[in-house]
Amino acid sequence: FLKKVGKYYNKRETIDKAVENIKKYNIDARLLLLIGFDETEEVVMENLRYISKNHLPVRANVLRPYENVKIYDTPFERKFSDDKAEYYRGLAYAISWLGDTHKIDLFEPDSLEKLCEKMKLKYTVDGDRHIFEGRLNLGFISTGRCVKCIQYMLKSRFNMDFGANEQIATKLVLIPRV
Repeated sequence: FLKKVGKYYNKRETIDKAVENIKKYNIDARLLLLIGFDETEEVVMENLRYISKNHLPVRANVLRPYENVKIYDTPFERKFSDDKAEYYRGLAYAISWLGDTHKIDLFEPDSLEKLCEKMKLKYTVDGDRHIFEGRLNLGFISTGRCVKCIQYMLKSRFNMDFGANEQIATKLVLIPRV
């Protein structure tokens, strides 16, 4: 993708070195993730795993070419739906929040337990219900990102299906402590 749009930072070694220097010199930087050019879902997931493993802050967008912009005339084929691209965008923000803020890699096997410990959530299973008890004093956006992380963890660990719109409310209960 980067070569097609005239950028030269397209080698993993170059990106690894940049990430290393950002961390070494404590530089406040955000990674820009543009989803939906002509990458496959596997490539998107590989990028998300990289972001998660390195605890990188990210700004994610879905490609929407506009007229009179160079990329508008660049031929590409989106290999998944707009809804799926938006799902990956939301997941990227959730991963960024989890990694950058809490230093948890979403894809690690014990990420759910680490998140529950960090958020002081009690996690139990009652039949097909996964119950998280606790109070999330995170604000609207961060609460949404936390729920997105939990949703992905449950989906990948238990192969849970939250429906066409990936809504978590049908299988997840967050109960404030009184």
